[in-house]
Amino acid sequence: MACEFEASVSYGHGKFSALNTDVQFIEITEFSVEFDLFIMQRSLTPRLAGTYDSFISFTAIGTQVAVSFCIGDAFCGRGLGTEEPRLSGRFAIDSECLNKLNSYFRSLANMKL
Repeated sequence: MACEFEASVSYGHGKFSALNTDVQFIEITEFSVEFDLFIMQRSLTPRLAGTYDSFISFTAIGTQVAVSFCIGDAFCGRGLGTEEPRLSGRFAIDSECLNKLNSYFRSLANMKL
């Protein structure tokens, strides 16, 4: 199942964005189970891997939760070789969001079945 994966990062003095409309996430069901466990066991680091080196992962840092991501793509540069552009980053999220994200990942896993 192809997913659209997009991020935009704005620092005020610059804005970076990436969009890939054809990311295939791998082992969504396994990730969903691990993410569910992560809510109670913050020692885990669930990572949802996708094509083009794309991923989203969650890490507990003390009492905070950080989301790391990479949106990748591949472009065959018409005789100039293959470029592999990507945007990656990391940011903190409110732990209160984890249950909503858990519901989303569960529904995504069920769609994959």
